[in-house]
Amino acid sequence: MTARPGLRWTASALAAVALLAASPGWASDGAHVAPDPTTAATPTYYESAVGSSTVSQLASPAPALPSTLQVADSDASLQFTPLAAASDHCDWQLHIEGFQRNHERVDAVYDMVLVVPLPVGATGRDAFQPLQRGVDVAEGTLDRSAPLIYGGERVLLKRNVGLEKMLLPGLVGSSRGSTGLPDLSGSGYQWTAWDTIVERDADYGATIQARAALNYRTAPCVSPPDPGDPRLAAYVITWIPALPAGVPPYAVRIGLASPSP
Repeated sequence: MTARPGLRWTASALAAVALLAASPGWASDGAHVAPDPTTAATPTYYESAVGSSTVSQLASPAPALPSTLQVADSDASLQFTPLAAASDHCDWQLHIEGFQRNHERVDAVYDMVLVVPLPVGATGRDAFQPLQRGVDVAEGTLDRSAPLIYGGERVLLKRNVGLEKMLLPGLVGSSRGSTGLPDLSGSGYQWTAWDTIVERDADYGATIQARAALNYRTAPCVSPPDPGDPRLAAYVITWIPALPAGVPPYAVRIGLASPSP
C-alpha cells in the first residue's frame, strides 16, 4: 500500500459511498487465528464480499454510510496503564497487544480505523489530552518492537473527529447487537476514532500483526475503565469506503484486559 496522507474524509468523499443490500453468509477471515499454509488460498473477508467483481464495478455515486459491522472476536488485548500522577493530572497509556488478521488481497484504498473508548467529561467534551501525535503502531515484541511499515510508510493513526461525528453514531446502539458498537452511556467513556488511509500493498505478507499505544493525560479524578464492563473494548475497522454501504466494514474486537498487578 502507498499511504495517502492527503486523502481524508470530507463530505464530498463520503458521497462516493453507496447503498447495496447486504449479502448474507460472508465469512469472518479468522482475525485471531494464525493462517495455515495449506489453506493460504482461503478467501479473505473482502474477497468474499466483492466476489468476481471489482471495487470500482460495485461503487455507486449514491451517498450512504454503513450502519453495521462484520465483527470478529480476537485474542488481542486492550489495556489502560497509569504512567504517572501529579496533584493536577494523571498520565495514562492505552496499549493493544497481540493483534493479528489476514492481509486482504483486494486492490483498493482502505480506511484503517482504530475505535477506542477514552474518558468523556460531564459536558460531553473530551476529558483527556493526547501526549503524542497519534496512535503509534508497531510490530514485534514489547522488548524488540519497530514501527510498522506498510507500503513504504510508517503507520500512524491520527484522531479523526469527522469519523466520530459522521460514521460512529450510525454504528452505535443496542439494537445492532453484535453488528455494531455498544452504547457507552454512563460508562464515563466515549468512542474515539483514529485512522489512516492506505492503498493495498501487494508485496505484504499473509497476515498483519501489530501492537499499538497512545499516551494521554487526564485530570486526577478520572477513573480507570472497568474491565468488568464488556462494552469497553477496542475495534480495528478495515473499511473500503468505495464499496456500497450495504457491505459492512470488517471489524476486529479487542477486549479490555484486567490491569496488571
